[in-house]
Amino acid sequence: MQTTIQNLLLILGLLPTLAFQGDMANDCVFYFPTQPGHTFEITNYDVKGKVTGLARHAILSKSEAGGATVLDASVEVFENEDGQKLMAKGDYKVKCENDAFYFEFGGLSSTLNQQQQSMKDMQMKMKADYLDIPNNPSPGQSLKDGQMTVEFLMENGEKMPMMGEITVNVSERKVEGMEKITTPAGTFDCVKISYNVRAKIAIMNVESRAIEWFCKGVGMVRSETYNKKAK
Repeated sequence: MQTTIQNLLLILGLLPTLAFQGDMANDCVFYFPTQPGHTFEITNYDVKGKVTGLARHAILSKSEAGGATVLDASVEVFENEDGQKLMAKGDYKVKCENDAFYFEFGGLSSTLNQQQQSMKDMQMKMKADYLDIPNNPSPGQSLKDGQMTVEFLMENGEKMPMMGEITVNVSERKVEGMEKITTPAGTFDCVKISYNVRAKIAIMNVESRAIEWFCKGVGMVRSETYNKKAK
């Protein structure tokens, strides 16, 4: 699966030359747009390049807490690229403190978007660790591992039968290096991060490998996910 930020970034002015100016806490670097009201979309593709879903993110608010700058954001996951059939939605946080950027695993990660369900108007309740990206990442640098639990709720607030909860663990996160990534929205200077994924879905365990590219002031520009056979 390959994921790219779409042309909407150009319209919303989230290019790094604009979005990154003046939005740091204690010289901390945001790998994320920082202005409340900004939105962006991430499109999911299968290995053949067919669109399999769309995630729409919005920055809700920005605040200061304990020396950190905290952004509250929301995500809506749609079954197709036209953004008409809503499958799930949820909220998450990102923050900058102590010379590192932190984000709740699941909000920005492509892993959650893979667990697509066919039920409409499903509510996600996420509990996730914060994953980190340092200000000045270096190739080979080890990063924090983490865990995420997602509850899928029906309209009445009860867990969905059989698929009520997913637990995802990420391990062996590390910086692979710095790369330029070209998308329909332009070319971005990114940090490349890889990690292993183990997801427990009902009685099944699914293992995969993920690679993600993050750009300062923009967020995740691209991601790729492979099974154990590297496909």
